[in-house]
Amino acid sequence: MRRILAAEGYNEAINFSFIDAAHDDQIEPIPELIAAGGERFVTLRNPIIDESVRMRPSLIPGLLNSSGTTSITARKTFVLFEIGRVFAGLDAENYP
Repeated sequence: MRRILAAEGYNEAINFSFIDAAHDDQIEPIPELIAAGGERFVTLRNPIIDESVRMRPSLIPGLLNSSGTTSITARKTFVLFEIGRVFAGLDAENYP
């Protein structure tokens, strides 16, 4: 998939898997990924970056951030894609 998208002129974005909790109200996790009774978000106990305490429930926050940064510096038309993991909470009973 990466090769196909790159061949079509898309640029791959690679973002951190953790995001700021400020995105909690902006991005809704994928309902099918949340176990019954599970948490909406995965919260880090000891984050690498103080503000980035959540594991991303979606790729959208990173892509929006990348597109904003790129458009400011490049000032041209571009298309982005990202292939990566998203995270959802589990209830305590289903935690391995």
